[in-house]
Amino acid sequence: MNTRVRGLAVTLFGILGMLPGATAITIHVFGAWTYILITASTDAAVRAISHDLGLGVPQIRRSQMNQIVWWHRAITVWAPEHGEIRIEVAGPHHQGSPPAE
Repeated sequence: MNTRVRGLAVTLFGILGMLPGATAITIHVFGAWTYILITASTDAAVRAISHDLGLGVPQIRRSQMNQIVWWHRAITVWAPEHGEIRIEVAGPHHQGSPPAE
C-alpha cells in the first residue's frame, strides 16, 4: 500500500466516522447526475443521519418484488447547475409487515 492509498483510506474512514451508524457510502457519478447512497446499520441510525444531513423524515419503502421486505430510507434531490445529485440514507431490510408510520 502506498501513501496515496493510505491517505484515501484515512479520508474515507473519516467521512464514514462523521455519520454515526453509517456502515457504507457508495457514490455513482454519471453524466447528468450523481447518486450517493449511505447505508445505515439501524433504523435509528437512518433517522439520526437523515436529520443531521437535513434529508427530512425517513419513509418506509417496500420491495416491489416481495411485499414482506421493507426498510426505512430518506432521500433528497439537489439540482445545481452542473447536474442532479441524489442522496439517500437506507437502513437494514426487515421481514414481515412494517410498523404504522
